[in-house]
Amino acid sequence: MKNFFKNMLDYLKDWKNIVMHSLIGLAILGITVFLPIPLHARIFFLVAVVAFNILRMRMEKKAKMKKAEVPVEIDPSDKE
Repeated sequence: MKNFFKNMLDYLKDWKNIVMHSLIGLAILGITVFLPIPLHARIFFLVAVVAFNILRMRMEKKAKMKKAEVPVEIDPSDKE
């Protein structure tokens, strides 16, 4: 359960997630002025944004881990 809360906190602190949710929220709010959107469509968009952001965060984490890995080359002339 502790891991869940840590992951949620990391998700909520990410500035890209904050920007994406803000833009989607403003777009939905702006569209509702001209065209009413059913509740299930709003929920679908929210779930889609959260899923996309989680996927993006995992891909960024893998890329950072891969970039941090430095291959160790063994020198054949080095004898102990």
